Amino acid sequence: MQYDYFNLTDAQLRADHVWTIKYPAAKVSFDQTLLTLADQDTDNADFYHDMYTLLGYKYVQGDYTAKDRKELTSKLQAAVDAGDNEVTLRYARGASLKSDLKKAMSELSGVKGISYSSAAYTRTVNNDQLITVTFTY
Repeated sequence: MQYDYFNLTDAQLRADHVWTIKYPAAKVSFDQTLLTLADQDTDNADFYHDMYTLLGYKYVQGDYTAKDRKELTSKLQAAVDAGDNEVTLRYARGASLKSDLKKAMSELSGVKGISYSSAAYTRTVNNDQLITVTFTY
């Protein structure tokens, strides 16, 4: 079971949903709520950080995001250089994922092949994709 639309703001939902019933506006993003709770409740900070990760919010951070093909290539090459078998990133140019990933793959060194899967990343209001790339050495 997936909970991709759980605890999203109205702006995040509006990216691909329309509703006609009036509900109270959800204005504060849940990822920010979790970080605030972790800061305020240090006894339970690990719980809030674990939930943050479990819900996929770490992919809004720069370490887990590629904004363009050059950055995608760089992050993939770093994973190959580290000997990682797999890497998961949010790609901010989801509409051009296939062509950009093909170009990035052609520029990688030290790897025999790759495979990947992708899914819409619903935690942002853009057409972002969450991609998992598996390397063959």
